[in-house]
Parts: sequence; structure tokens; C-alpha cells
Amino acid sequence: MESETIEDNLYEVEAIIAEKVFYYPKKPAGAGLSTFKVRWKGYSKEHDTWEPEGHLMGCKHLLKEWRAANPLRDITQQRNGKRKTDAMDIDSGSPGSSSSEKPSKVSPTRTKLVPGTAAYARWRKNHPLKDDPETMHPDRKLFRQKLQDLPGPPVALYNDVDDDPSPPVSFEFIPRYKIVTSGILDYAKVNDDFWAGCSCKGGVCNKGCSCMEENGVSYDKNGRLIWVNNDPAINECNDRCSCNINCPNRVVQRGRKIPLEIFKTKMKGWGLRCPQEIPKGTLIDTYPGELITLAEANERAEKYAERDGGSSYLFDLDKFSKVRRGEDDEEFMGSQGGPMVETLDADDIFVIDGKNHGGVTRFINHSCDPNLLIYAVTRERADYRQYDLAMFACVDIPAYEELTFSYVGGDQGEPDTDVQRYDCFCGSSYCKGYLW
Repeated sequence: MESETIEDNLYEVEAIIAEKVFYYPKKPAGAGLSTFKVRWKGYSKEHDTWEPEGHLMGCKHLLKEWRAANPLRDITQQRNGKRKTDAMDIDSGSPGSSSSEKPSKVSPTRTKLVPGTAAYARWRKNHPLKDDPETMHPDRKLFRQKLQDLPGPPVALYNDVDDDPSPPVSFEFIPRYKIVTSGILDYAKVNDDFWAGCSCKGGVCNKGCSCMEENGVSYDKNGRLIWVNNDPAINECNDRCSCNINCPNRVVQRGRKIPLEIFKTKMKGWGLRCPQEIPKGTLIDTYPGELITLAEANERAEKYAERDGGSSYLFDLDKFSKVRRGEDDEEFMGSQGGPMVETLDADDIFVIDGKNHGGVTRFINHSCDPNLLIYAVTRERADYRQYDLAMFACVDIPAYEELTFSYVGGDQGEPDTDVQRYDCFCGSSYCKGYLW
């Protein structure tokens, strides 16, 4: 299928061009994760790639020389809350550097690019494989066509791990919820009649907009989320408002603005990543799917557990629900941590099923240390049953790092030994070893 071969996946490093350091508050003060911009011998600067230190095997003495010539500035800033990265760029011609303006030459060394890793993906970007249309697997061809039909920036398909041609070709990409249950259809129709909108002057909404009066402004001037946690819901303007689609309070409605890649992982099936850096607060996409009742979701969950080994894509829209727990009838908030609403009981919630119908976010895997957070996004503050789920970057995400969110929310404690446990393969240093 692919015409190019790689001789032992070994390439010579000619020069270290720059260094980028990401700092994490959970790690000791001043500790960070370094990535290095590498120039490959025999290739021009257009083929330079960013490589983590672990991928530069046999280069320790060269890295020592680089750091001696380009010392890191002392950064000890720590921040509370979720994992946060502070990125710092260092290049060989930066102010105060003792090195010359030219890249620091290093002795040729060899490093291995392992298929399925971010380093391999960066290199492959400049050395694309050529699919032969005559020999390409029909499932791969069909799924790629589906991706080409998606709105927004391109979504690519990569598999450098095994011979699996594509995700299930029966999967249907849909832009919004698919509703076939009559009760939910009737609810949606009646609820639309009660929507109210803002009447901002000139159709330009700001912090005085009535749609923002409850939780305030959600986005900055670049359309990036400014909140540090996902406790409050985002309330965007709607079709009854005086503003148009370019309103600064309609970020989720305008859809995905970044390119993505569905790629095969070694341990977790298909995953999702972005070929460019993603700033904190950037919208990835929403999580569409079939909108079903809780009773239907419970039936499907049992079938999925029996047939697919527990694999499920069910998402409860329970952020605003009041739920009863155990025999003591104790009340607690929905699993998404929203405020309780007196009129919404647990049995009234809707559930998203993204298994057979959904969007590219269906391929996002779990991590115990995720780089995405999920937010409830409403367009009518009186509707507590039907709203969107949108995924935003909660840290600055390097190019080709796998996109992940937590499937289980907050601290779930130790798993119940009386039920089947599902192992976690996220690979994070904070991994609990299990999903639930």
C-alpha cells in the first residue's frame, strides 16, 4: 500500500536549533519538559522537527554542550488547579546567549523514529507516505472520503502501527445531535418556542449582554475560553438574539477551526491529535451523537458491555440534575459537577451515544492527566436537559500530542473489587491503572 520504506528508521542529527520547555505545577519548582528543534543531516530547514529529549538517543553529551551554551532562565512559577504549562523558547541566537547567531553544530548521531509516536508523526509530515489507489484497502478509501466531506479544516487518517485500514466504515459523521425518539423530538420542538434572545445594540455583544449576565464573558478576543475550570456552563447567544454568527459569544456555534488527525495508537485503538500547537482555551470540537433517554442508554450499556468488552461512548447530560444515591436518599450533583435544579430528576436526563453516530471527538481517548476539559454549552438558560458538550484545551498542547480527556471526572476512589475492572493505558505519570 505504501511505496516508501525506511531503512531501520535511523536518521542523523546535524544540529540542535532551539529548545522549548513546558513547565507543570505538579512537578517540582523549576522542573520542566524539554523539546528540541532538530535539523536532520541531508535535509533542509523545512524538514526541521521538534523532538522530546527521550527521542534523541545517544545525544546526552551533545545536549550537555547545547545547555552549556544556552542556559535555561530560572523559572519557578507554580499555579493552582489543573495541569498548566508555561512554555519558554530558547534558540541559539537569543539575547544573552553566549553562542553565535548560527545554529549550534553537533557531531552526527543517530536516533530511532518509532511508528505511532509524536516524533515519528512530525517526521512523517515532511516525508508523506504515498497510498496506491489501486491497492488501497476499500475501507480506508471510504473512510478517508468521509473525512474529506467534513466541514472545517482537514481531518487526516494515519496508521503506522498495524494493518487496520480504518475505524468502522459504518460510523456516520453527524454535525449535531441525531434524534429519533418521539418524546425527545416533541420536547425539543416545544422548548424552542420558549427561547429568548438578547437585543444588544448594533448586533455586537459585550459583557453587558443578557446572555452573559449569569456567568459573565466566556471568551477572549481570540475566541479562546478564559475560564480555568468547567464548573459553570457557557451560555452562548441563540437564533432569537439580535447578533449574527460572528458574535464573540458564538465560538462553539462556529465550529472547529483546527486541523486534526485520527491515528492508531499501540494500546488504545484509534486516537485523535492535532498537527499544530494548540493554545490553552482553544475549542477542539463538540461531542455530537444520538440523543436518547436514560432508559435506552441503560439498555445499550448492557449490550455494549457484553459485546464490546465494556467499550462505550455514552455521555449523560446530567450537569444540572438532582440525583439520589443509595438507601439514605442523599442528594448530590450530576457527574459533570453542575448546580442542582429542583425540577430535573435523574430519570429525566438525556444521554448522548456517540458509538455509531457522532463527530471526530468520538476518537478521543481517556487520560488520568488530560489536556482537554469538557464544558456544558447552552443557548437557552431555561433548558437543562438538552445542551452541547464542547471540548477545550486546558493547557498549551504541543503539536502531535494525543488529545485526551477524563472519562471519569473527579476522584473516583478505589475500584469496587466485586465488579469487573477496566484497565487504563493512558501512560500518564499520574495514571491510576484503571478506568472504573
